[in-house]
Amino acid sequence: MMWVLSVSQPRPPRISYEPMSLSSATTSLFSALNALGIIAFAFRGHNLALEIQV
Repeated sequence: MMWVLSVSQPRPPRISYEPMSLSSATTSLFSALNALGIIAFAFRGHNLALEIQV
């Protein structure tokens, strides 16, 4: 039911999926490091779940 509702409803008017422009090289660096941290955190959680199952 949640999937049907999310597909059938229109997107809110002020939501944009365009990437934001980054103002400096430092901002770009921290954005890339943040993305790598999110990926590493997700994989660590997945590996932990597999270890618990074993």
